[in-house]
Amino acid sequence: LPKPLVPVFHRPLACHALDHLRAAGILEVAINTHHLHEAWETAFPNHEYEGLQLEFFHEPDLLETGGGIKNIASFIGHESILVYNGDILTDVRIDKLITGHMASNNTATLAVRSTGPALHLAVADRKVCDIRHQLGVAEGTHQFTGIYCIDPEILDLIPPEEKVSIIPTFLELARQKLLGAYLA
Repeated sequence: LPKPLVPVFHRPLACHALDHLRAAGILEVAINTHHLHEAWETAFPNHEYEGLQLEFFHEPDLLETGGGIKNIASFIGHESILVYNGDILTDVRIDKLITGHMASNNTATLAVRSTGPALHLAVADRKVCDIRHQLGVAEGTHQFTGIYCIDPEILDLIPPEEKVSIIPTFLELARQKLLGAYLA
């Protein structure tokens, strides 16, 4: 099975994420698939879950985190969206993340924690100012949760049809002071 379809508490891990999204008022979900992509069709044959509409975007070659966002450009359109990595289990207040992002001028807002084993993000004044000290601004103080909001303008910073991480895009937004941080 793809990792998000592995059972956790007798249900696919993805169902816990989908419940979380539904509780926050989200109605439509784009899901990038790669490994054993047909398992998603088996798990959700009607492309719906508990009232959520699911749209699958297959990646024959894994596109990484940035390429995956570019892969769903038609789904994003002109709307801001929430990105939620499918292999995590969390109780992050995504409703507060969304509200905070919408009230900001950030192009992206990352849900972060101030504790954990991977403190790679430098955060100051509710902005991510460096990642892994690549900009030479500051050492890491926070950990990324795998959940974030983005505005459609982010698509202009991601090259088309490439296998690429989202990190270079986040670094550019940090340079421009357009990468927000929400303390989860």
